[in-house]
Amino acid sequence: MRVMGEDTANITDKGGAEIATHPEPASGDNPPQVQWRCTQCLAVNSVEDAGAGTGPWKCSECGEATAQHPEAIDAGGGLLACPVCGSPDLYRKRDFNPRLGVGIIIVGVLLAWPTKFISLALCAAIDFAIYRFLPEVVICYHCQSSMRRYVAMDRVPEFDLNVSDKYVETERERGW
Repeated sequence: MRVMGEDTANITDKGGAEIATHPEPASGDNPPQVQWRCTQCLAVNSVEDAGAGTGPWKCSECGEATAQHPEAIDAGGGLLACPVCGSPDLYRKRDFNPRLGVGIIIVGVLLAWPTKFISLALCAAIDFAIYRFLPEVVICYHCQSSMRRYVAMDRVPEFDLNVSDKYVETERERGW
């Protein structure tokens, strides 16, 4: 039987003895997260509570401070631009590891002959189901930072190849 406390989930067994559990997260317990690459040492860093006014963020490797752009987050906590570099060019996608998807399909291909190709359909369905139910992530075209758990992320457009090409050309000119 499950008995809900104020901020914890208490589970009791049939005899009424309480089983220890972790607190259940409330709806506001998932603060925004930003993952970015340090401009000095290129180390990947992450900030778990990346709401407005939480910067500057320090690199875990070299200690370089990265200023947060406060104008990038609106009053309601939604993204208007990248909080790391300030670029307004953002896109959203599923937070899905492409290597995992390819690995699932490879397993299906390897098992295709012995299973009379049923494994291909099964692995494709598993791949689709995983992809379908994963949350979205917002990526900055300019600095490739990723933002998770912000309000109204569905306002950010999906990937646009024309915008991406603009940044690829800029990076080539800079020699990156």
